[in-house]
Amino acid sequence: MNGQSKDSFDRLPEKLTALLRGPQHPEAEFLFSGRTFGEIFSMAGALQARFSLPDWKEKSICLSTKDRSLMAAAMLAAISCQGPHLIIPYSDSQTVLNEMGRQVPYDTALTDVPSHFPAGVSFIHLEPEEVSTLGLQQQRALNPDFPFLSLFTGGSTGRPKIWQKTIRNLFSEAFYLSEKF
Repeated sequence: MNGQSKDSFDRLPEKLTALLRGPQHPEAEFLFSGRTFGEIFSMAGALQARFSLPDWKEKSICLSTKDRSLMAAAMLAAISCQGPHLIIPYSDSQTVLNEMGRQVPYDTALTDVPSHFPAGVSFIHLEPEEVSTLGLQQQRALNPDFPFLSLFTGGSTGRPKIWQKTIRNLFSEAFYLSEKF
């Protein structure tokens, strides 16, 4: 468990449910993005409405942004719906986005800079809604082993590599680090 306590590991479903309930302080700023926790949950709520649709469950969506609040909103929505599958490229260059599309086909990108994408890719542009979403409803029983995210890397040899992340392995580590530090 990489030094993680068994108690922390066993409490993962409980911690994820608490996380999806929404922020304790929605007005507080998230990192240094200028966005608040409430705004992140607002964006996550808008994404959840889309991600809950049957034709979105099995999609792969490119998540290409430097905006950490947009990344957080997408991850919250994806774990609450257990789909679609998010793919994060190591670069937003045309070469990388095309290669990633060959490895893991995608036809939708969640991005703040819609450039360099292959032809035929549609874009989701997201801004916080006026009506704040204070929490997210889980769409089904949480499966911590659901692979909701992949990291597309260049690899040390220059060959592309895809690293799948489950809800468990990404959030167990995050919760462990937040408790430790």
